[in-house]
Amino acid sequence: MVRGAKRQIRFGDEDLTEMIAAGNVFISAAHGRPMGMLAVSPEVPAPSLPDDAPQRVYMAGAAFAQGASPSAESTRLVQAWKGTSPHARRTLIAYAEEPWLERALEFAGPSPVQTVVYYVLQFLGHQAATWSAAGPAFLRPATINELDAVAMLDAQSFDLLWHMTVRDLHSLLFQGRMQLAFEHGHLIGYSATTLRGSSVYISRLAVHPDWQGHGIGRQLMVDALVSGLEMGCTEAMLNTQSNNARGQRLYHSLGFRPTGAQFIVLTMDAP
Repeated sequence: MVRGAKRQIRFGDEDLTEMIAAGNVFISAAHGRPMGMLAVSPEVPAPSLPDDAPQRVYMAGAAFAQGASPSAESTRLVQAWKGTSPHARRTLIAYAEEPWLERALEFAGPSPVQTVVYYVLQFLGHQAATWSAAGPAFLRPATINELDAVAMLDAQSFDLLWHMTVRDLHSLLFQGRMQLAFEHGHLIGYSATTLRGSSVYISRLAVHPDWQGHGIGRQLMVDALVSGLEMGCTEAMLNTQSNNARGQRLYHSLGFRPTGAQFIVLTMDAP
């Protein structure tokens, strides 16, 4: 089923057995034949989120058999998911990378809430010659013992939809580079980057709301890009919300340009 005619899968085959055992895979069928599959990944509640925040449940994958209607099957699958914990406050979050999946999910109930767009900065070495690394904050690498504080900063800097938990940050710390920004000993921002071939990917950039507009974001960005250049990268990539005007002005000023690629974020609250 995961190799259906139409599909978007965000997990590996090795994860499927565990997801099925946890009750996080839903199948729709007609006349004994599987027609659709929905896999979800519930998030463990994070201490950095408000106590009354709904549990975030991410769509990990969807697949549909040849001849199946993604809209009709998505409706059945979403209703099956809602029925598993009818009294629990949850938010289903889905990233639709293809228009057909966006249409199917919207038909089933989730609503589009955000568009995420991709940016690229080519000829990294040439662009770097125009930047100044100076800035008001003191920057240094993060340590594992600071991830709780980073998660709290992240929660203050982003809406619930985008918040990164300690578990997310742990992965970023050990898969790439995380840099912290301090002012008078207080954590006020951070960046996280990962390497993908010859590209440095800006996985995260956060500045406390009280310090936005003071050049901290630019200082963190330049630091991250220069680090990528020193590791042999020739380009940089990132994604951001289409309505993030402040961030997009910063990215344009550093030489980033939109690639034209994007995906749609849909959400649905349950019950």
